[in-house]
Amino acid sequence: MENRTKNENDMSFNNERYALLKTKVKLDIDLKVRVPYDFMILYERSVVNEDYEYCKAITEVLALFGYNTADTHKHIKSLN
Repeated sequence: MENRTKNENDMSFNNERYALLKTKVKLDIDLKVRVPYDFMILYERSVVNEDYEYCKAITEVLALFGYNTADTHKHIKSLN
């Protein structure tokens, strides 16, 4: 449990998994395995599934390319 910290909402957050996912997202985009749009779709699914590490990883990497994952929130029924 040493890799887990509490965020402001008192939810467990796995920093090791987050770092791994962030590296994978960046690598997939760099190698053109997936395009940023693909990750916007995956972000929507991750929000619904409450996969916070994947959401944060996608958000931070896509921000480097000028994308804002908050733009997808209006399309996620559970957030509206």
